[in-house]
Amino acid sequence: MKRTVEVIDGHKGGWVSFDAVLQAACKDVAEHTKANRVSIWRFEENASRIVCDCFYEAEGTSFSSGQMLTEQDCPKYFQTILGEQVIIAPDARNHPVTDELTESYFKPFDIYSLLDFILHENFKPIGVICCENAGAQRDWSEDNISYLRQIATLISFSFKRDVA
Repeated sequence: MKRTVEVIDGHKGGWVSFDAVLQAACKDVAEHTKANRVSIWRFEENASRIVCDCFYEAEGTSFSSGQMLTEQDCPKYFQTILGEQVIIAPDARNHPVTDELTESYFKPFDIYSLLDFILHENFKPIGVICCENAGAQRDWSEDNISYLRQIATLISFSFKRDVA
């Protein structure tokens, strides 16, 4: 988390880009949770879709962005993340909230486990931070969940300021 805090301070000072904040957060989350895919998404269209601002693949250490997910394609996911603020799915392919993503997303990218936490400002959802485990199923620990919640809180402040 130290990397994220330092980059956020630089962003506040104006000498570090917002993309650098997102990349630092994704790297910190991947290192701490051992997730091999971490992404940060922002809500658009009255929270009926999310667009990826930063997607990190730890194994290749590569970044991308622009992916989109709509409520129409996965209504259970949207209803749950917006209502409960967290999705903990060690068996994402068979989880009642995330199973609708199995054929279109999980299988093509070999994803087995998912841990998502909402980003918010004044209790209004503004985005999602997502941890995925590809290659094998895994359980998410209380430490993983707590860490993701802390990072989400940290980046929510910078996130809103830059996407407004």
